[in-house]
Amino acid sequence: MIAAALLALLLAACEKPDASYVTSPSVLSILGTTDGTVTYHPEEPPPAPVNDPPGWKFDLGNARYEKLENFTASIQVVALLVSEESASMQMWIHDGESVVWHWEAGEAGSYSGTLCFQIALEDEDQTDAVPLLAGVKYTLTMAFLDAAGSPVAVQSVAIAGETPRNLDGRALPGPESRTGRSMLACPRAPL
Repeated sequence: MIAAALLALLLAACEKPDASYVTSPSVLSILGTTDGTVTYHPEEPPPAPVNDPPGWKFDLGNARYEKLENFTASIQVVALLVSEESASMQMWIHDGESVVWHWEAGEAGSYSGTLCFQIALEDEDQTDAVPLLAGVKYTLTMAFLDAAGSPVAVQSVAIAGETPRNLDGRALPGPESRTGRSMLACPRAPL
């Protein structure tokens, strides 16, 4: 009985804690923060993709529907980036006709490496959600803008997979919600 209790304690101590809301180290590295300002259904469309300027290499490799470790719906984004400083980093989720979600954070530093992050599409209590419609194909656009608001580097990629059901119709995330506002870490590799 003592051996079984010790084994149970050992297994509990070795279990990894839920990493669902750990912030993205790569986004923190380039921006100094992982939180941005979010707008839902803005009028302004995202900028069109542009060629990389000298000193930049930007490849928005992929965006796909995923789940956080606690099974909350998310979008995982992976990009390769060599960049100079820029005034802001911005992202849009859109369907080609209208923008559903716009995220912005300022003062992007120079960077060289992989950006990997997840965007939570709902809160873990499933009370609020980014209003994506099931069956609609969405695109993610990521841009770096200069101080005048002009695009420096812009790329778009179709979000792979099936849009999670039951996101639309729930309350929009409020100012205290992390849903769609905090850039979260990519999943841990299994041992």
